[in-house]
This record gives sequence, structure tokens and C-alpha cells, in this order.
Amino acid sequence: MRLKFFGCLELLAPPLLALPLLALPLLASCTQPTGADPAPSGTSQPSVRPSLSNPPSRTTTSRPTTSGTAAALPTDLVPNVIEDECLLTPAQFGTLIGGTVTVAENTELADADGRRSCFYSGTQAQPFGRIDVYAPAAASARELVERIAATGAKSLAGIGEGCVVVSGQQRSFELVVASGALLVVLTLPPGTASTPPADADWSAAATAMLTRLAT
Repeated sequence: MRLKFFGCLELLAPPLLALPLLALPLLASCTQPTGADPAPSGTSQPSVRPSLSNPPSRTTTSRPTTSGTAAALPTDLVPNVIEDECLLTPAQFGTLIGGTVTVAENTELADADGRRSCFYSGTQAQPFGRIDVYAPAAASARELVERIAATGAKSLAGIGEGCVVVSGQQRSFELVVASGALLVVLTLPPGTASTPPADADWSAAATAMLTRLAT
């Protein structure tokens, strides 16, 4: 499977196995977006990639083979509920992973019914991670975060209506935050962070995302 990322790099996307990633595996039955927010300065408006059928090769669209967090979430999460999902600046994302991030870009997956994510990358267009924002169709965002916490994820107190960090294999991570009717998922694929981010860094990223979401 091939993809074009940020319009300048073609990658071969092998599946990653046994990763408890929440974002894309849950979108098989998603409906179309509603609502829109203006883009913050320093980030780009959504760009359509005609041949982009998957995110960059360091993320996955395959359904996870592990139980736990994926089993805690429904399959009817609604994507694309805000126009701009770049809730962190490149500098803020770089602080989280301990590296240099230069680009934050909303990218529409043209052959996936316009589904969109915000991808973060460095100077060589290497993908570092992504942010997705969903609207739960049934259970509240708070309830979904509580379900994830019950699987053993690390809870971060005092952030939004619930915040957890999910650790996967090969140092993959997800930061999941509930805010009103929305669920925010920040995904770090394997090896993105040289060392696991500290709780203070996760909390700072979650707080910054909620601040941007409220504007």
C-alpha cells in the first residue's frame, strides 16, 4: 500500500501489529463531519491528497489485535467534527516528544470519505504523530475515558473531563482527553519519543489541546 504524505514523500505503509492504537481502527462505521473552527496561526488548512489511503507508515489503519483500550471504545465515533485538528503547535508537539517538529498539517484522506487528521512532521518530512478529534455517538466522552482507564491506562488528574495515557508496544503512546462532547486522541507511533514523555509533559500537551479547542 502506498501513500503520499504532505505532498512530498511517497512511503510504503506496512501494517503494525498488536498496537493498542485507538484512532483510525474505530472509524469503519463513522458518519460524516459537522461543525468547523478557524485554523490557528502556524498551521495549515486541510489539503486533499488524492492517493492518500492511509496515514504515514509509522501509524496504522489495521484493527488492533490486543484487547483493552480498543475494546473499551465504540465503533461509531464521528470524525472531522472540527475543521482544524492541529490543537498543538509544532513547538508544543516537539516539546512532548523531545525532538524538532516543523510542520503541523491537516490532511484529508481523499479515498476515505474525506476523513482528516492533523499530522506532525520534521525537517525530512518524517511523521512524528497525529491528533484526531471525535464526537461519541452514544456514551459520553467522559464515560469513554473512564472505560479506557479501567483497562489499566494511566490517569492524569484535573484535566478536562478525564485524561489518560495509553502505553503500547515499542514505545507507542496515546493521549486521550475528554472535553464536553468531544474526545481528543493524540497518537505517538513506535519510537517517536526517545524516552517516554513525563507525566508533566503529557499534562501540558493535554491542557494546551483543551485550551486550543475552547477558542
